Amino acid sequence: MEAEKLLANVNRHHGTALALAGRYGSGEQGAFKIVDRAGARYVLKFADTKEFQPANAATVTARLRGLGYPAPAYLLVGNHEAIKYSVQHEMRGEPIGLRINQSVLPQLLHLNDLQRGQGDSKNGEPDRLIRSVMEGLEEFCIIETLRTCSAETAAMLDALQKIAAARGAECPKRNDIVHFDFHNGNILMHENRISGVIDWEGCESGDCAFDLATFLFYAYPFPDFREQLWRELLNRTTRGAAAVYLAHMIVRQLDFSMRVLERGAIDYFLPIVRTVFRDISAL
Repeated sequence: MEAEKLLANVNRHHGTALALAGRYGSGEQGAFKIVDRAGARYVLKFADTKEFQPANAATVTARLRGLGYPAPAYLLVGNHEAIKYSVQHEMRGEPIGLRINQSVLPQLLHLNDLQRGQGDSKNGEPDRLIRSVMEGLEEFCIIETLRTCSAETAAMLDALQKIAAARGAECPKRNDIVHFDFHNGNILMHENRISGVIDWEGCESGDCAFDLATFLFYAYPFPDFREQLWRELLNRTTRGAAAVYLAHMIVRQLDFSMRVLERGAIDYFLPIVRTVFRDISAL
């Protein structure tokens, strides 16, 4: 569904007068800039996938904001036909992107600490992460992509599955909040401080160290930062869990790069994946 058509339905349903003002340049789901009559700025997001759960995101972010966490406030959440949507307040700042440096790490660790013990008691995350490597998931981590891409990715998948099978029992069952897509494109910076963490629609309960593993994966091109974050990750979860979490990230990113993105993404991520794979194989 087009954003303009959906927004018209949102306005009719909620009695609002929101208008499109553009689109953000990145994001897997897509996000649109909208404004109200007073000029206040909001973000419209929508999707029809099972992974996109804005109602849960609104609940979780409200809980985190109460702890001082820079998470977005949701104005509206709803459904139109098969489409789930949310309207949230725009947060200031720009994605960290390649501005990864040592000053960021204490801030990331503080946010991760705030996520501890704030999730739901029901937690199927370890089994789901293991399954993502062993069998794949419905909407992402499609293992057949790796199986058929090349001899290298097929062999790597076999090795990752052995890691997940051998080390999966070491994944702790915790009731932390897990963002599940905690990377440098979803963390905003303003005046050298983290000003917001966005894109919570896939969040769940589990081991919040998974978010540090996710950030670590995307920080691999920064060796000094990577070394420090590795130490922090292993202080916060088991070695086996770190191996499984990063095995998941390899499958997830390779599948997405090969199936959705252009060839340049594969060329960028393959060297990173090889290094991550080497490191988790040695744990």
